[in-house]
Amino acid sequence: MEGASGTDILLAAKPVLSPDDASELLTKGWGDTATLCPLTGERDLNFVASEADGATSILKIYNAAETEAARDMQHRLMRAAAKQDVFDVPHFRPALDGRDEVALVHGGETHNLIRTSLLPGRSPVTPGDDALRLALGRTAGALTRALEHCEAPGMDRNLLWNHMLLPRLAPLLPLIENPVRRSWVADHITRFDAVIAPMASALPHQVIHNDLNPSNILVCEQADGIRLGVIDFGDAVHAPRINELAVAASYFIDPSLGFEACLAKMVEGYRQEADLLPEELDMLPSLIATRLATRILLTHWRSSHFPENSTYIMRNVANAWALVDTITDLGLVGSKDERPI
Repeated sequence: MEGASGTDILLAAKPVLSPDDASELLTKGWGDTATLCPLTGERDLNFVASEADGATSILKIYNAAETEAARDMQHRLMRAAAKQDVFDVPHFRPALDGRDEVALVHGGETHNLIRTSLLPGRSPVTPGDDALRLALGRTAGALTRALEHCEAPGMDRNLLWNHMLLPRLAPLLPLIENPVRRSWVADHITRFDAVIAPMASALPHQVIHNDLNPSNILVCEQADGIRLGVIDFGDAVHAPRINELAVAASYFIDPSLGFEACLAKMVEGYRQEADLLPEELDMLPSLIATRLATRILLTHWRSSHFPENSTYIMRNVANAWALVDTITDLGLVGSKDERPI
């Protein structure tokens, strides 16, 4: 995998800046003084900035490996997503020079920064309940509709979190120690190459957020129900549009309540905001399984490179295997005899 296309950004270490250092950059770029509290994350360095008057915002310092085209893509998608009224997205706080992004030097290194609003709400508890799944489906549909016509340089990048690139991850199989688990992933890669990829290539494609996981969703309880916030467009790719729903489903289906019932609730929400073709619906279980295989391989790989952040990186793997077991038991992908142990 070393040096392969699409790996650079996933292996690049996060920027190293203390809260005081980052606060100096915020003052230099925006003219404000704030106390910064670091947030967890994989690639970028993020802080909650709290000012003396109680105002709060988010300061993001991009990973040095994130290209200008990729950063511009994220900004365009955030602006496009902000035009709908189903869910919330962060809004930019322009710097002193009026730009949304600034490049500032600290310790001889140049850092690219943005500052955005801090969305209200809490991170969801997975896998959640039907009200959350309905809201997630609706959010995925509204997001698909909002990004339908977005175009920008960098949208066709080979980011390995695009699970349509699953076969490229085959060299990572030895990282899965359990031989039966490893065999399931290997068999799914074979299925993907032979059956899933050719069928998915005929589905409608567009730019998608590609990362509606619990860390990128905020739940805000309101009098008329749940309203969600969506953050972090850093994994956006051009892919089958139904993958937006497949990614979300891979995190929020509760096997104990029934795979099909949970997925039906998300599909119900999605259809309130966007069209869903019969062939897209038919392929959802296979695409969910493909995302699970991708998650399992990439998290093992990244954890081996960043052991100090392993707990955060591996936080969703146990749930991924539980859903793999459910999908296999139901015979939705492959054979029931392939159930990992």
